[in-house]
Amino acid sequence: MLKFTCCFDVERDILNYVKKQRREHHANHSFTENKICVKVVGQEREMEVIYVWDDVSHLSSVNCLVTHVGIYTPSNQTHSTLFVHDKQLNIVSCSVNKGHSVLAYVAMVKSTNSKRSPPVAKSSFKSERYCAYLAEIKPQNRIFDLNISRRNQLQVQFLWSNSPFMKESKLILFLHQESIALYNIPLGRVDQMGVVISSQPTICEIVKHFYWSQWDLSCQRLFFVCRKYSKSAEVQPYLVLKCYEYHDKNNNFTKMFEIKLDLPIPAECSQQEYTFSGPSRTVSDKQFNMEVIHQSGGSLCVCYQHPIEKARSESSVDEQHIMSSTEDDTDNDDWKTQGLMRSNEKTVGRQLVDMKYTILVVHHGLTINATIPDIARSIAENAQLYFSSLDGYILVYSPGQLSHLVNVSPEINPCLHIALHGNKVSNHPIADGLTDSHNLTHFVRERTASLNGDCMFNNQSGKAFKVSISKEGLVQTFKENTRLSQRLAILHYLNLHMKDPALTKRVMKLVCDDISSQYIPQLFSEYLIGSTFNAVRRSMNKDALKHLPFTSTEALRGQIEHNNGKRITVRFSYTKAPAVFDAFFYKADRKERRQSQVGVNIGVWESIQQLVQALHKGRQKQQRFNTSSLKADLMHNDATTTTELERSNSFTDTSSRTGVSFMRSAKLKMMSAKKVLSPTLNTTSTSVFYASELHVDKDSNRLQQLMIDKLTRHFDLHLSDYSKKVRMRSLSAEYIECQMKQAKQLLEIVSNSVGVKGQQLEPANITFQDPVSEKDKHLYNLLERCYLATDSICFPFPPGFQTCFTCLGYRCLSYSSFLQYVERGVLQLTPEFVRKFFAELPDDEEHSLQKHEILIQLPQTEALEVIEEWKHPLALKYLAQQYVEDALKDDCCLEYPFYLNRETAMEQDPDRGSTLYAGSDEHESITGAFPPLGTLMKLLREKDPKMMIVNHGFDNEPSCFQMEPRKVEKVALLNTMEKYGNNLSDVTF
Repeated sequence: MLKFTCCFDVERDILNYVKKQRREHHANHSFTENKICVKVVGQEREMEVIYVWDDVSHLSSVNCLVTHVGIYTPSNQTHSTLFVHDKQLNIVSCSVNKGHSVLAYVAMVKSTNSKRSPPVAKSSFKSERYCAYLAEIKPQNRIFDLNISRRNQLQVQFLWSNSPFMKESKLILFLHQESIALYNIPLGRVDQMGVVISSQPTICEIVKHFYWSQWDLSCQRLFFVCRKYSKSAEVQPYLVLKCYEYHDKNNNFTKMFEIKLDLPIPAECSQQEYTFSGPSRTVSDKQFNMEVIHQSGGSLCVCYQHPIEKARSESSVDEQHIMSSTEDDTDNDDWKTQGLMRSNEKTVGRQLVDMKYTILVVHHGLTINATIPDIARSIAENAQLYFSSLDGYILVYSPGQLSHLVNVSPEINPCLHIALHGNKVSNHPIADGLTDSHNLTHFVRERTASLNGDCMFNNQSGKAFKVSISKEGLVQTFKENTRLSQRLAILHYLNLHMKDPALTKRVMKLVCDDISSQYIPQLFSEYLIGSTFNAVRRSMNKDALKHLPFTSTEALRGQIEHNNGKRITVRFSYTKAPAVFDAFFYKADRKERRQSQVGVNIGVWESIQQLVQALHKGRQKQQRFNTSSLKADLMHNDATTTTELERSNSFTDTSSRTGVSFMRSAKLKMMSAKKVLSPTLNTTSTSVFYASELHVDKDSNRLQQLMIDKLTRHFDLHLSDYSKKVRMRSLSAEYIECQMKQAKQLLEIVSNSVGVKGQQLEPANITFQDPVSEKDKHLYNLLERCYLATDSICFPFPPGFQTCFTCLGYRCLSYSSFLQYVERGVLQLTPEFVRKFFAELPDDEEHSLQKHEILIQLPQTEALEVIEEWKHPLALKYLAQQYVEDALKDDCCLEYPFYLNRETAMEQDPDRGSTLYAGSDEHESITGAFPPLGTLMKLLREKDPKMMIVNHGFDNEPSCFQMEPRKVEKVALLNTMEKYGNNLSDVTF
C-alpha cells in the first residue's frame, strides 16, 4: 500500500561527482578504480546535503587517504568540496554555516588517557570517543579543537540567518545526557572573500541535562526531554517535553511549549549505546525511540516506542492464542511467513513479548496506545519503529513487519486506523537485503504541507525515499483484506483524506461486486456519511463542521485487528491525557505581533492552544450530531401514525356488510363513491406515475424536516457565535442537500457497477411481466443493501428510489416474500407503484387476488383513490354498495364538496343548463321493466336531490359536476343476478 519513490541516491547524485574529481586529479594513479565509500553526515536548512569520503588529496604530496567533506545542493544539482583534512577521520556529524566559511564536525577518535575525560560507565564504545572541532574553510586555514571528548553522543548544527553576512555564526552542540549549548562564533573578514574566526567563541548553555532531543531544520525548533523538579519536596521529579524555537530577528531561543510526559520512559540508563544512522535529527540512546511530529492545521503528536518488557514463554499465552497456534494457523501467521523466527527459538521454545508504542495527540488531549502482541523477542529487539507524518496520519513503519496509519487529523476525532502486518508490508527501503531498521532516519528533501518535508533515509544504502500512498496498492489492499474495520478505514481515508472520486468509485465497485459480503450496508453507510462530510466542508464554517458526523462508526472506542488465523495482530486503545490541559503555550504580546519578532511559526502554537482550550471548555466532548436520536423519534412517530391510519383490510367480500368497517367516515366514503360513479373528465394518470420526481415522498420529507429541526437545535445549542437562528437553519438545509446528492451518487455507483444506466432505473422503464434476469437480481440485492444503509443512519432517499426499489422487489422476490417486505415497511407501496401495478397487470384471477391484497395494505385514503381508478367490476360493485348503503341511512347527512349543485353549474355554463334533465327513455325502460330497481333509484333521488342523469349531447364530453345513476343500476342488477340467478319470479323484494 505504501509507495516509496527514490528522491535521493548517493550513488546517483554524489558518487559521480566524486569519481570525476578523482579522475581529474589522479588520472595516473593505480587506485583510481578502487571503490569509494560516500557517507552522508549532515543537512542544512536549504536542503543541502553534507557528505564525506576518503581519498588521496591532490593538495598533498603523500599518497595516503584523507577525509574530504563535500556539499550537494539538490535545487540546482551542484557540488563543491568544502574541506580536505590532512588525515583520515571517522566523521559522524557535520554542519556548515550559511556563508560556507566555517565547518563544524564531530569525529570518532580512539580514546586516550586524558585528564580532561571524566569517568563514565562502561559502554560498548570503550575504545572510541566523540570529539568536536571547528575548521576555517574560506579559505581553508585553521582547525580548532573544542576540547570536548566524550563517550556520550555528540552532534553539531549551525543556525540559519536571513542576513547575507553576520559578524558571528551560531552553533548548537548536543552532548547527550549532559547539555545543549549555543556557541557564538565571532567572524572577521580577510581580504575580499576570506572569513576567519576572529576570537574565542562564547558559550551559552540552553539545556543542562536532557535524555532525548530533536532538531527541526525547517522551523529551527528544538524539542527535548528533561527532568523537572518541583519546589515542593513532596512532589517527585518528573519528565517533561519542552520546545524552544530560535528566532532570527531577536537572535535568541524562546520557550514555546512544555508538557508533562506520562510515558514509560526509563529514568536512567546504565549503559549507553548509539547507532550512526546518517543525518539523524535526534540525539538519544539506541533504545530511546521517540519522535515529535507537527503538521499543518494545529496537529502536534509525540510518538514513543516502549522498551521491550520481560519476555514470557509461549505456554503463558492465553487460551485464544494457544488455539490459534495450530498447524493451519501457523501457515497464516504473518510474522512467521516472513521467516522471522530463528531456528534456535523454534526448537528451544519461543520467548514472546508485546511490542508497544504510544502516540500522545496533544490537539485532542488523549493518547493512542497500540500493542502488537506475541512477537518473538529477537524480532522485537531488532525492530525500531519509524514515525512520520503522512496525509494527516501518523505512519508507524517497520520494514517487512508492520505498517500502521494512525488517524490523528485535528479536524476529526481519532478513529479507523489502517494496520497491515507481515507479507502485506513492503520492505522496499531495505530491499537490498539490509534488515536493520535502526538504519532508517528522517531526511529533508522537499517541503510539503506537513511543514517538515520528511523523507525516509536508509543510511546503509544511501537512498532517501518519499513515502506516499499508492492508489493501486490501496485498491489491492481493500480487495484482499476482508476485515470490516480495515475496509471501513480505507474507505474513510479515501473520502476524507485522499479526495479522489475516481479511486473511490473503483473501491465502491469492488464493494458492489462482492454481493455475498455481509458488510455491504456498513460500507455504504460509511461512504454516505464520509462523502457528505467531505462535500459540505468545502463551503461550511469550520466551527459548524466540528458538530457534524464524519463516520458511521463510534470514534474513540478502540480497535482490534486479527489476521487470517483470527490471531490478534494489534490493539488500539485510548486514554485521556490530562497533562495537555496543564501544558504551557507561549503567548505573543501585541508588540511582538506588530513587529513580527516571533515569526510566522507562532500560528502553529496558537492553533494548537485554541484546540486544547476548546477541549478544556467541553465544546468538543462527543457533541457531534448523532442520527440515533432521529431513529427513535421516527419510530415513535411511525407508531403514532399507524394507530391513526386504518388499513383497508375489510375489502375482502363485497357481498357482506362487513365492508362498513372499511370507512368510518360517511362523508369520505360518499365523496369517493360519487367521484367514481360519475363520468369525470379524462386525465392521464400515467404522466404522474412515470415522472417519479413529481411524487412527493411523505416519509422522506418527514425525515428531512425532522433532521432540519434537530440539527438546527443542535447548532443553536453548541454554536454560540451564531446568534441568528435563520443562519442555523440554512446550515441544516445545506447539510440535507449534500445528503441527497451523496445518496443519489451512491445509486449511480450501484447502477453503473451492474451495467445499468440511470434512465433504466426509472419506474417507467421497469415492466412487471418481463422475465427476471441475473442483472435484475443483482441490482435488487444492491438496492436492498442501500436501503439498509440509509435506513440505519437516517439518510433521506433520493426521489424515485422507493418506487424503483418496490418495483424490483415485486419482480425479484416471491410474492409471499414481497408481501412480508411490505408489511415490515421495507418496501413502500408508493402511489406510482400502485398505479403501475394496477395498470400493467391483467385482471385475471391471480392478479386480481394480488391487487386485492395490495389494497388491504394501503391506508384508507390511498385505497379509495385506487378503487376509484380501478375499472374492475369488484371495485365498482363495492363503491356502489357503499354509496347506496350510506345514502339510505336515516341519519345520513350528505355533503358534496367535490361536486357543484345544479344552480351553480347553470350559472357558470348557461349553454349546458338546457342539457340537464331528470329522465330519459332508456332510464324509464330499465326501471319500468324491473320495478324494484325503480323503487331504489327513486329512494336515492329523494335522499340525494342533486343526483342528475348524464347527457352526452354536448361535444360528447362528460361534465365533472354530473353523476351517472346508470352505474348504480347496472351494479344493482348484476348483484341481484349473482345472488338469485336470471329467474326472479320467486324472489320477494
